[in-house]
Amino acid sequence: MWTFCAGCDIIIKIQIYMLKSGTPNTIGTSNKVNEVCYMTVSYKKLWKLLIDRDLKKKDLEEMAGVSHYVMNKLTHGDNVTTDVLCKVCKALNCTVDDIMEMIDE
Repeated sequence: MWTFCAGCDIIIKIQIYMLKSGTPNTIGTSNKVNEVCYMTVSYKKLWKLLIDRDLKKKDLEEMAGVSHYVMNKLTHGDNVTTDVLCKVCKALNCTVDDIMEMIDE
């Protein structure tokens, strides 16, 4: 599933769908299996960026217009919406690659 962030012109791939195929397909049969692979998100880059810019999490809350609850989710590496990521990127004038990375489980 691709999610488009209109405010930042960023496309983020949230879930990666992989197709596994066994033997080649024949007419009328298919042996492809859809499988969803989940990846862990790390916001370590965001925290380093805040340190480099001498900003506190509270400063980012105000700059991006996000709640303390959302900042807590980021702090604990929980999932947040693409809207939140866009607000953070816009406030810090950066891209999603600058604030997060996907880690294989």
